[in-house]
Amino acid sequence: MKKPALRKNRYKTQKWIETKWTTDAKSLGEYIFRRLSIDQSSKTYSRIRPRHNLSKLIVQSKEIDSYISDYLKLQESKRLNSANLANLERDVKVRRLNIRNFPTS
Repeated sequence: MKKPALRKNRYKTQKWIETKWTTDAKSLGEYIFRRLSIDQSSKTYSRIRPRHNLSKLIVQSKEIDSYISDYLKLQESKRLNSANLANLERDVKVRRLNIRNFPTS
């Protein structure tokens, strides 16, 4: 095995795609735990990255920072989706009322 310092792209992060398991997290701590679990079990990371001696972690603190920003983006998109859904439901109700009040002679 090559020395960790000589491995290419060892700190390059993979593109993240949200999973159902991570989007179902109820809190930031749960989300970070789930992301850590996924990244720690990644075979590609374990092959190219060195483990920290004391914590045995492969991920770095800046990646945990990115987990937090991803969580905030996820919460914002959930909030916008629920607001859009509420607006859509309101528009449907208004249209139903307008159709019922429309004269059909």
